[in-house]
Amino acid sequence: MTRETTLSSLASAMGLLMNTDAPPQWTAAVTRAAQLLAPDWDQQPSRPALGTLALALYTLASERQETPTEIPLDVLRGALDHQPVDGPDEFSREPAMLQKRIETVLKAEGHVAYEGFQPRESALWRLFRDLRHQWEPDEPMSDMPPGPSAMRDAVARIAESLAGLDDLHAELLPEAPKAVGPVTVTVTGYLRLVSYSGASGSSVPLRCSQCAAAEGNIVHVDGPDVTLICPSGHQFSSWQLSAAQVRSALRLCLPQGSDAPVSADIEGTVTVHGEFSVGRSDMPEGFNPVRGDWVRRHR
Repeated sequence: MTRETTLSSLASAMGLLMNTDAPPQWTAAVTRAAQLLAPDWDQQPSRPALGTLALALYTLASERQETPTEIPLDVLRGALDHQPVDGPDEFSREPAMLQKRIETVLKAEGHVAYEGFQPRESALWRLFRDLRHQWEPDEPMSDMPPGPSAMRDAVARIAESLAGLDDLHAELLPEAPKAVGPVTVTVTGYLRLVSYSGASGSSVPLRCSQCAAAEGNIVHVDGPDVTLICPSGHQFSSWQLSAAQVRSALRLCLPQGSDAPVSADIEGTVTVHGEFSVGRSDMPEGFNPVRGDWVRRHR
C-alpha cells in the first residue's frame, strides 16, 4: 500500500510555522494568513504561500503598528504586488521589495544576530531565509541561471487566492482551523537519516552529540523546531532533521493492530518500535524514506 507523506492539510501547515512559545503577533499573522488561503486550500495547498503571506502580514503589522487582522487587503496586495525588474537573470524576477521589507523588520526586531561567524537565527528568520533561497549551480563559472525562490512562486499563488476578495467579504470568512500541536516521538531503535542523490543513497543513524548514543532517542517536534534527547538525558539538535520530514515519516508508520497510517496531524506522545527512518532536511517535500514502522500512541 502506498502511503501519502505530503503534509497538505492547512492545520499541519500552520503547525509547522509556529511553536508553543511563538510571539502572539506571529501567531496572529499565521492564523490570518490561513483564514485568507483556506477557501481554495484543498485545491491548491502551498506551505510556501502560507509562510510568505504570514511574513507579509507580520511585516505590515510591525510597520503600521497594527495587528495582522487590521491590515486592509489593498495594503496587503500592494506589498505583494511584484513588477519584475528589467534584467536578463532570475534575480530580476524575484519579489525584491517585499523581501527587503521583511528583512528590515526581522533584523530590527533581533530575529538574526551574528556572533563571530555563527549567526543566531530565530524560527522566523529561518523561514524567511528558506523562502527567499534561490538554487545556484555549484560550479562558479557555470552558465546555468539560478532557480526561482519559493517566495516568488508563493506570491503568484497568493494573488490568485486574494483576487476578487474585499475587506467586507474577508471579515465573513470562517475562522482558520486550530494549528496542529507538538508531538514527542520515542524511538526504541535507531533514528536513521535517509537521503538520495542520483542513483546513490545513504541511511545513517543520528547520534547524540555528547555521548554518541544512537538508539532510544526521543524526538520532540514543536512547530518548526526539533529537539532530541538521548537515553542519558543529553539534549541536542541537528540541521539534518526537520519538523516537516519527521511528521512526513510518521505518516509511513502503522498504528499497532491497524492498516491505516498515522494521521499527519498527530499530537501528543507516541512510540515508534524499532528503527525510525526520516528523510534528511534537504530532501524534497513528500520524500519517502522507504521504511514503515509500528507506532503506539499514548493517550
